[in-house]
Amino acid sequence: MNKNIFFKVILLLTIVTTKAQTHSQIVSEYSNYFNLPREIFYIQTNKTNFKQGEAVYFSVYVLNNKTRKPFLETTNVYCGLFDLNGNQISKGIFYTENGVATGKFSLDSLKTSGVFYLYASSNWDKNFKEYNSFLKELYLEKKDYQENKKSFEPSFFIKFVGEGGSLLSDVVNSIGFKIEDQFGKGYALESGKILNNKNVIIQSNIASNKFGIGKFNLDLKSDSKYLVFFKLKNGTEIQQKLPEPKIKGVNLVINNFNKDFVSINIQTNLKTWPLIKDKTYKLAIYRDNHIFLKEFNFNEKNKVFKFFKKDLLKGLNFITLFDNNENPILE
Repeated sequence: MNKNIFFKVILLLTIVTTKAQTHSQIVSEYSNYFNLPREIFYIQTNKTNFKQGEAVYFSVYVLNNKTRKPFLETTNVYCGLFDLNGNQISKGIFYTENGVATGKFSLDSLKTSGVFYLYASSNWDKNFKEYNSFLKELYLEKKDYQENKKSFEPSFFIKFVGEGGSLLSDVVNSIGFKIEDQFGKGYALESGKILNNKNVIIQSNIASNKFGIGKFNLDLKSDSKYLVFFKLKNGTEIQQKLPEPKIKGVNLVINNFNKDFVSINIQTNLKTWPLIKDKTYKLAIYRDNHIFLKEFNFNEKNKVFKFFKKDLLKGLNFITLFDNNENPILE
């Protein structure tokens, strides 16, 4: 069980093999995944932050992966609680009617404060290589945490990740972040700034939601280092270096702020461009039983594609970039 769950893993990486294949093979393998009906699970809880002695009340919604309607064939859902290290604390089987199961778990078995997870799956889901099980992150604050709160200094740190999975030098990167303490609890940002190695502020318009999750855009120069200064709403100040970007590669930046269209910017730098400019790449946009593939080459360093939102599937749309060998490299 992954204890640091921040960004979703894209399903297509497990459906499509990394061996070379044609355009039609990608579509065929993706379509074959939907030959049999599949379940999709969603968990709703009474809240996300809990105190000692409380219980988690939850509902599990089971949907058909094609129709997004209740999966009526499901009769039981398997649920469990896991601590931050992936150890199972509690488990149970819950009856499902019209695609909905309800239940509760006591939190008395959790030994320490911090992040824990509620998991949902089914017996039918185990028939497939790619699980559609659902994992929800929750937080528990026990008395020991309150009693010892004044006797230790809480540790805060920032997780950084580039949109698409990595950072690339000498291009504009979309960088996501999450601010946590040592228990995995998120903390909201009051203000932030980024300095280069000349001690010049190059970015100061940074914000997060109440869980400490946000993102910013930054042109990462290969001849510079970057230091992040965050001030939290609780008054704590954090100082942390940005991760080193890759020297060569391809990057992805998605702009979803326009009300009519989504802009996808696929870019590379000068060190990479001569190596890939004549090679064919594929951009896949997909969800459920629908997939769209667009082929292109890097006749210029930046490729910008715009898609009208009315032409995309309602809800979440997933994106994967394939290189000239049909290997998925960004998602």
